[in-house]
Amino acid sequence: MAIAVEEDKIITDKEQIQLILKGDNEAFLCLYRRYYERIYRLAYGMAGRPQTAEDLTQEIFFRMHQKLDRFDGTSGFSTWFYRLAVNCSLNYRRGDKNESKMEAIEDIELLPNPDYSNGFEENILKKEVQSHIRCSLLTLKPKLRMVFILKDIEGMTYDEIAARMHCSAGTVASRLSHARLQMAHSLKHLRGTF
Repeated sequence: MAIAVEEDKIITDKEQIQLILKGDNEAFLCLYRRYYERIYRLAYGMAGRPQTAEDLTQEIFFRMHQKLDRFDGTSGFSTWFYRLAVNCSLNYRRGDKNESKMEAIEDIELLPNPDYSNGFEENILKKEVQSHIRCSLLTLKPKLRMVFILKDIEGMTYDEIAARMHCSAGTVASRLSHARLQMAHSLKHLRGTF
């Protein structure tokens, strides 16, 4: 991925990284802005709460900055960075075992929705359905949740997910199938809602 710095000059991720490694803080801010939204969505999907997702996102960027000198360029930076983000997110969930993992439905915070032009009742119904979906997602084991997020929310291909999760595309397909089946089973009571 590249960004335009001036009209004629484009800075690639690799060039940005070289500037960061030389101590250019502005270059790090540019990389941060470039990847923040995608990393936050991933963290939010794993954490389920905006503040926790923000904390996890900051942790991921901190680790990226610490390990940036280990990026060897054999894969694209986005692949390397997502792999690091996936590992941080999975480690976060493992470290969360001693805390209460499951929150009550009313405690789950939702991503902001666009304004619905429909009636009040439909808006409430959509929010309730979204809350049930979020709860169902949070009940998945971390690796299943991660595959579900990367495929069905981020829209990545099986090969892209496999590269980021250090597994085969077949493993990705298997995990995704299990995740979708579990989600469908836990949400079967919502069939016919819309």
